[in-house]
Amino acid sequence: MKFRLGWSRIVLAIYVLLLVVTYVLMRKDIVGEVFTGIVFSWQLLILFLGLARITTRPVALGLILTFVGAFTLLPLFTDVFPVLTGLVSNQKFWIIVPVFVAAVIIVSEIVRYCRAKVEKRLRPAVQSGLGEDGMLYERVSFASRNCIVEEGVLTGGNVHVNSGTAVIDLSRCSLADGISVIDVDIIMGSVCLVLPHDWYVELRTSGFAGKARDTRSGAERTASRTLLVKGNITFGSLIVKEADLD
Repeated sequence: MKFRLGWSRIVLAIYVLLLVVTYVLMRKDIVGEVFTGIVFSWQLLILFLGLARITTRPVALGLILTFVGAFTLLPLFTDVFPVLTGLVSNQKFWIIVPVFVAAVIIVSEIVRYCRAKVEKRLRPAVQSGLGEDGMLYERVSFASRNCIVEEGVLTGGNVHVNSGTAVIDLSRCSLADGISVIDVDIIMGSVCLVLPHDWYVELRTSGFAGKARDTRSGAERTASRTLLVKGNITFGSLIVKEADLD
């Protein structure tokens, strides 16, 4: 099985390490009260909880916690930056907090409604095929698509999904020799790749608030055939799964 160190674990590990290092330095009188007060504050805890939560749904919760934590940290920096004293004492300045929270909730609800509307549309499975060069080309925007690819030899492809969902069934295909690369670009959407159980897949995606995972039992890597899925995922997901058995 492939082990993937999650973003949330990294953030929480950094926070715990920061607490331990600060405690050691505090016992040795190396750091002052201002620094220790910031590190051991509830504001910084909320900030790190938000950062750890920002890659999981609902994303709005992570954004709100991160913003509130960072915003409420400002009064703790007045000793270091006296210019902030007048700013944080202004009541109008703190109105930004409820305005930001309300804006994030409204936007997240709009996105959730649009996704739900897309999911409710009928998604009849459509037959599709690979290009003459064995490449897969799929583009979905503000819709959903359930695609069953006819038999062929997959050499790579490009998949673009914007505010929609795509289910691409490649279980009837075979994989070309060497490394076949599928480039994905997912923005506020989801892609599900249905693959044969014996395909070795490497996921090398990046982005913001996006996840990619292979739910199949781990296939052994061979030197002859590998499917590399790379690209960007922003507020979305990529799932690789095995075809349902009849």
